[in-house]
Amino acid sequence: MESILSSHPKYPSFKKQLRQHYILFLDQLTTYDNLCLLDWKHISPRIHKIPKGRKPLWFTTLEDLTTSHSYYRTLYDHFKLSEINPFSYTTGHFSKHSKPWLITALNNQIIIGKARRQPTPSGQVLITHWHSDIELNATQLYPIPAISIKPCTGCNLNSKLIASKCTIFIPINLATKFFGKFNTQNKQLNLNANYLDLLYSIAIRHPIQAPISNNIYISTTLILSVFETGSTTNTLQLIANSNYNQSELHFYTDGSVIQIGTSQCSMGIGWALVQDNNIVHTFQAQTKFWPCSFKAEITAILFALITAPRNCNVHIYTDSQSAISKYNNTNLTLLKLLFINTPYHSL
Repeated sequence: MESILSSHPKYPSFKKQLRQHYILFLDQLTTYDNLCLLDWKHISPRIHKIPKGRKPLWFTTLEDLTTSHSYYRTLYDHFKLSEINPFSYTTGHFSKHSKPWLITALNNQIIIGKARRQPTPSGQVLITHWHSDIELNATQLYPIPAISIKPCTGCNLNSKLIASKCTIFIPINLATKFFGKFNTQNKQLNLNANYLDLLYSIAIRHPIQAPISNNIYISTTLILSVFETGSTTNTLQLIANSNYNQSELHFYTDGSVIQIGTSQCSMGIGWALVQDNNIVHTFQAQTKFWPCSFKAEITAILFALITAPRNCNVHIYTDSQSAISKYNNTNLTLLKLLFINTPYHSL
C-alpha cells in the first residue's frame, strides 16, 4: 500500500488510518481472485469490522490509482497479484462468545443465517435461516445485483428444533462469516459484503479436483519466493544451502535506525552465525519503509530464521528487549488471537 499511496501529499494521514484497520497489502482489499477492488461497503470481511463513516480520502485515492474501470472495479494489469487471494481464506468457525452471521452454498441453494449454538463435534452448526433471492447464475462481482434477505418463515430444510423459527444445520467448514446488520425499518439484512465474493471464497477452499501429486513441490527454503532476485538474496540462499543439514543454529542479530524523520533515514540489519565460538557466516543489509528500531531488530531476526532448515533448533541472541517481550507475549496469547489474518502492523 505504501508504494501506491506514498506520493500523495496526505500520505502521513493515510498511513495512520491504514494502521487503524491493520491494512498493509493491496490484497487485503481485493476480491477472491485479485481482479477487482472491493467496494468500501464490502471490506468488512477483510478488516473484521464494519467501517464507520463515509468513504475516506485514502480509499478514493486508492480507487483512482488501482482500478482501470470504476464501474467494474477491475484492477490494472501491472499489479500482477496472485490468482487466488489468501486474505479471502476465512471459515465459519467462531469463538464461544460470538454468534456470527454465516453464508454457504449447499445443494444448489444459497443459505444465510445467524449461528444459534456452538458447532457440534461433527462440525455442524445450527443457524436461524434467512431467505434470499440471490441469483445462482450470477458471476460478475461488480456491479453487484441488489438482493432481498428476510427471515425464513418456514421451508423444507427446517430442523424444527426451535418453535416459530426456521433453523438449519450447516457444515461449519463450508461456511464463511460476514458482518451482517439488520435494518429494523425495512426488515432487511445488510450483508456489508459482496455476497458473490464470499461464496467464491468458499469454493476456492474446496476445489472439485485435487492437484496431481507429482506437481506438488515442497521447497526447503522460502528465500527465492519471498525476496526479489539480487545479490543479497543470492547470499541468503547460499547461507541457507550450507545450513541445510544443521540441526541447531546460533544467531547474534542486530538492527538500527539512523536519522529517523529525515530524508536521509536509513535502517540497517545484520547477524552473525556462530558455531563452537567461531563465526561461520555473517549477513548485512538495509531495509526501507515504516522506519523504526523495532522493525529493524525484528527484521534482522527474520532474515536469520529464513536461512534455517526445517525442524532445526534456532537460538537467537539479541539486545532488543522489545523483540524479546513481543516474542514472549505472542507465545502467551497465540491461542487467544481472534483474527484469521494476522495484523502485520503488530510486528
